[in-house]
Amino acid sequence: MIKSIITTIKSLFEKKDEVSQYQLNDSEDFIDDSEERLKQVASEYDNTQKQLKKSKLDYRYYDVNFRHILAEYERQKIYKIRFEFIPLEQNFRNVRSALHYKYSSIEPWREIRNYIESQSFKYIRDEQGNYLLDENGDKKKKFVCRICKLNSYDFKDDVTTNTQCHEGWAYNELKNTQKLIYLKPVCFFCHEIIHINRFNKDKEYQDLLLERYCEINYIDMEQARKDLEFAESERKRRGHTMYSLDMSLINKLDLGYEFSEFFDCHKQEFNSFLELKFKQNKDNEPE
Repeated sequence: MIKSIITTIKSLFEKKDEVSQYQLNDSEDFIDDSEERLKQVASEYDNTQKQLKKSKLDYRYYDVNFRHILAEYERQKIYKIRFEFIPLEQNFRNVRSALHYKYSSIEPWREIRNYIESQSFKYIRDEQGNYLLDENGDKKKKFVCRICKLNSYDFKDDVTTNTQCHEGWAYNELKNTQKLIYLKPVCFFCHEIIHINRFNKDKEYQDLLLERYCEINYIDMEQARKDLEFAESERKRRGHTMYSLDMSLINKLDLGYEFSEFFDCHKQEFNSFLELKFKQNKDNEPE
């Protein structure tokens, strides 16, 4: 490792046939290209790399090609809601399909979904501020969105709906893994916003979603469209990578369902399962 680094550093100091256009002045530092100094530089470089690997910092911070991308993700941390687009190769490869495949039933997903959605609620009060009680004497609840804190509402059909369990994922391009980082109950409308690219062909409805996105995040429409463009560029950048799923978060729910650290969601057996159970069923969303 160190020998290869030394070779690289040496090449930087090799004399060229052409006369350099820049000459050191007497006041400038002398460049020490001795063998001893090169070994020292190489050793320091190697130690730095080892320290970076030991640290938990995102390796992409040290890649100039990723810096502007990470800077944008950092900026968007102030948002209450963000666009989250699933890469093309990952469509249908999610918690629901993986659970259905492993346990030969959709019931595990329903149990997890119901559990997550039950964690986000408000107690109902009357006009005087008193809690309303059910027939058992318990406080009445209404289930609300974790993002906007409102009831779930379908603006297209003009009806109140149940909240929906949204899967939040993080992508590691170095290991080609897609890690489940949270499960969150969200309302119908916020879920539509998160996956707003589903409505690229329905511009009128997409504009309605963008307006609500602006209201929640306190931004203008110009910034919203820039955010939409960024999310789409990220989806395309990841589009041809086949990620393995890390769903170890499911194990922490303590509901009796477990996954090993990585689930190969691109193996032929699982692909055949998706074709049969999901892709041919129009009622299933890809994300």
